[in-house]
Amino acid sequence: MLVASRAAVKLAAARAAFEASSVVGIAAPSGISDQPIGPEQTLAGARNRMAAARLDDAASRADFLVACENGLVRVESAPDAAERWLDICLVIVHEKSSGLEAVASSAGVEFPPSAVAEWAEAGAEGTVGALLAASSGCDAKDPHAHLTRGRFPRAALLESAIRIARASLEHQNTRQYDLAFAGEHWATDEPNVLFDFTSSYYDIDLHRGDSAGTTVFAV
Repeated sequence: MLVASRAAVKLAAARAAFEASSVVGIAAPSGISDQPIGPEQTLAGARNRMAAARLDDAASRADFLVACENGLVRVESAPDAAERWLDICLVIVHEKSSGLEAVASSAGVEFPPSAVAEWAEAGAEGTVGALLAASSGCDAKDPHAHLTRGRFPRAALLESAIRIARASLEHQNTRQYDLAFAGEHWATDEPNVLFDFTSSYYDIDLHRGDSAGTTVFAV
């Protein structure tokens, strides 16, 4: 597996999410500001990292490529309401064999609006996490742990997002078979039909393809 970052927290999250023994990280620039604002900019950063990873020589030896980007999203800004900000991580997982890609989000952790305002007033340089670290002594790369009393460190949030993206890929792969085999009938040389796909589809517990292209059904 190839991760579009050398950050230890991202490598650990990908390793745990895929239960992988071999995880390689590479330097992959986001091409955006250190502190992304909004889902569009955050996703752009993840896509830029993924694009860099796909061009790296190590990509040829990887089954999956993973790119992650954290960013702040404003969720409340009405004139009569206090401004609220969530830090989320957007994850892209690319499967080499199928060419499919899935995007998922971590759960959001609320960042103090006062910290976001202070960061903006100071010129919007660096990250809000670094500002929180300076005032609280927490890890600048993981203020999430500090803000959730240690219950939800950044690694756990990233891992859950990667797991969701991986599950989405499995669904997409399954859907390919849904479309490919819809209406097909399977029979033996005997007069009786052994398997009627159109009538038996919803009784299938598992249907997938192996690396050789053979379709495997478990009913």
